[in-house]
Amino acid sequence: MWRHIKKGSTVDLIKSIVSIVLFIPVACYAERPDIDLMPRACKSMHFKQISELDQVVIHGSFQVHYATRGSQKLGNLHDRNKNDIPDVIEDLILQLQASEQLYSEILGLTPPLHQPRYANAHHINVFVVAMKKGNGLAFDEVVNDRKGGDRPDTGCAIRMYISRDLEPSSNVTPAHELFHLYQYGYAMFKRSWYLEGLTRLLEEPFVGERKRRQATKNSAPLACHDVLSESYSASRYWRNRSETLDLEPIDIPNDLLSLRYVDGRPVFKEQSINSGKFISSVLESLQRASARSSESADLPLYRWPEKTQRSSQFDQKICAAIEETVRQLDGGVTLRPPTQMSAQ
Repeated sequence: MWRHIKKGSTVDLIKSIVSIVLFIPVACYAERPDIDLMPRACKSMHFKQISELDQVVIHGSFQVHYATRGSQKLGNLHDRNKNDIPDVIEDLILQLQASEQLYSEILGLTPPLHQPRYANAHHINVFVVAMKKGNGLAFDEVVNDRKGGDRPDTGCAIRMYISRDLEPSSNVTPAHELFHLYQYGYAMFKRSWYLEGLTRLLEEPFVGERKRRQATKNSAPLACHDVLSESYSASRYWRNRSETLDLEPIDIPNDLLSLRYVDGRPVFKEQSINSGKFISSVLESLQRASARSSESADLPLYRWPEKTQRSSQFDQKICAAIEETVRQLDGGVTLRPPTQMSAQ
């Protein structure tokens, strides 16, 4: 069955300027008509769990698919407010909505669905399923997930998985996975030290000051090459570079600070985000670096092979883009000289 929640205010304010943003990467190819500029095509797929996800909640750009029975049944079916939607699904939607507003309206990031790479995607599918490992996954393909039989397909979308056992009121995985979709929209790089490290930095408003202090016990100066082999722990590098810049914090509006999960816990644990300007500037710089890398390597702008996306061959270009960002934000503050960076 389908359940509908009235669309909230999310990214409507920036739609009028998106058309300007979309042409930034393409401009790099003005002299290269041979380069493939086509966005990701929409592929039809079927995964067996989808046949059991008989419940759907639509909210804005999100379609949340879940089950109340069978092998994909939610781990917690409590419904305190008796609105026929499990509390964990309400909390999941609330966290997604809040993080989308933070990323798009407060930080000024371009939403994935407004990026040219995802011109063929119409919404974001969130599949709440049993997961053998981890709490979530974000995918960079545009997919039409087929339900089979006489049930309608989900339509062309980008997607993420969230564990059916997740309690969003105490876990920031939905916001984490959503930011990965933002990263995919900006650049083709899928290096773990970049994807997980930067995303962990952006979790801070959701997890609070105490955890942030715990994560910054080692505040020694770091360079890009210090974390190239890392994943989540690379957040120490991103945090170090952001804190070095000493940028003015970006306040989180009161309407977001007032958001509460069903159990009363606040969605945001901090009133501002110290790294906001750094993060948005890094993504813009990486967008340009991704386009230049496509051109120099004769790669399609938005359709690199998976192995190439994960390759370390672009590490130094990512590092150089970060240096460019730091110089722009704090004139003259740089990382260690590139000659000291080890090739990977």
